[in-house]
Amino acid sequence: MRDALVRSLLILAVTIGACAVVAGGCRYLSPLDPEGDGRAAAEPYCACATASTRNQIDAYDRFQREFDSRKFTKRRAAQDELVEMLKAPEAEAERCLANANAAHERLRRQFIDDRAASDRFETIVSAARSQCPGSRAIELSERRAASEKRLMSIADDSVNASALLSAHGHGGYRLTTDADRNWDKYEFDTFVTPGRAASPQYPFAVRGDFDGDGREDFALDVVETASRSARLALVWGHGGVMFLDNELCSAMSLVEPKELKSHWEARPLKLSTHAIEINCYEKSSYLLYWDGNGFRRYQLTD
Repeated sequence: MRDALVRSLLILAVTIGACAVVAGGCRYLSPLDPEGDGRAAAEPYCACATASTRNQIDAYDRFQREFDSRKFTKRRAAQDELVEMLKAPEAEAERCLANANAAHERLRRQFIDDRAASDRFETIVSAARSQCPGSRAIELSERRAASEKRLMSIADDSVNASALLSAHGHGGYRLTTDADRNWDKYEFDTFVTPGRAASPQYPFAVRGDFDGDGREDFALDVVETASRSARLALVWGHGGVMFLDNELCSAMSLVEPKELKSHWEARPLKLSTHAIEINCYEKSSYLLYWDGNGFRRYQLTD
């Protein structure tokens, strides 16, 4: 009887030491492991980076084979083909990153009541992500450069902003250049170079049917030569020019008709025409879309 009592007391002591009282109940705890869980949280991110690079390499390889077999004569058509081929890798990368973020959040919640452990966990996640196994980045850079070389081999059909605006009665303008923008190396390598592989005039010129009349329109980031002031010019396919002077930031790009949702807007937006995405690198981005009477903003990120 005495031995049984001793065993019962020992079990009770261990139980009390291994659980926490929560709302009158007992929640059993296991030791926190910010190092192990931090490395576990980083693994999906590393896997995403590896898969994304591989998928992009495959897309560039397919483009180069397609380029050689189809004998493109217009750079715009070849650029559109490359953009289309890169859409699937981009969409897959977004899905993969969303799953990695969800896994990260599940592991992070263990440390919600322990600030020191939480900070340690995040430090380990960041360190482990920075040491992901080689993701064939050099190989991807070579494929991108080879594809860009093929694009550059075709006669340039880029927009001549000066001539286009002059033809519509607005002389004294030229397209913005990299020297005007004065990119730092990080911005240029991270944002401009990938965008320019698909569009040589990225991020200063966009063409599309913005008002849905079936004619090609142009959005141009231009500099007024006399004042050196930057302006966003909309040149309509049906004639006429509109200046949107408060809508310039780091870059602009074309958005195809589709339905969009944003945490920063109360309702989804269903685009029936092309729109312009205005991107302020690593700060915010929004759409400019035509609603039949004028351009409206739709906030994407902030």
